Amino acid sequence: MKVLKILLSLILVVAILFSIDFLGFYPVGKKTLGLLKKTPLKGPLKTWELGAARLQEWEAEQALLLAEKEQLKKKEQELAAQREELEAQRMRLSREAEQTANLIAQLQKQENRATEQKDQQKSIAQQATLVAKMKPKQAAEVLAQLEMGITREVLGKMDPRTAARILEQMEPYRAAQALPQ
Repeated sequence: MKVLKILLSLILVVAILFSIDFLGFYPVGKKTLGLLKKTPLKGPLKTWELGAARLQEWEAEQALLLAEKEQLKKKEQELAAQREELEAQRMRLSREAEQTANLIAQLQKQENRATEQKDQQKSIAQQATLVAKMKPKQAAEVLAQLEMGITREVLGKMDPRTAARILEQMEPYRAAQALPQ
């Protein structure tokens, strides 16, 4: 009977501690946990250690943290995808900039060639004007010193009568080469 009374009192103490702990008012200490481990009513020690209210709070916080972790993973994946897209766009823009630079260089070369040709044509026109004003014999001697292509161009820019008079004064072989082809 004595054992039964002790066992009932022990169950009553455990029930009181259990109800107080589930309300979250009384923290269960190490000695109490040690006693509970020795009794047949061990129960879930996690609940005993934290208390029911605190366990629920802890589980809610843990769920929030897990949800936040998932959101962070999604954001990280989105950022990685955006980084890849930005890198692809950067590469495309780099290629386009290189192509644009090449096109600009080609246009500048063409513009330089056109300017050179225009200057050369202007120079030939000036030479033709000067040579046309010379006496035919002097003009023939001057043209004999120039390259054959330039001589042809100069004669081509002149009045045909003036060019014919100059050709008469040139050596026959040179005059034949200077004729327009």
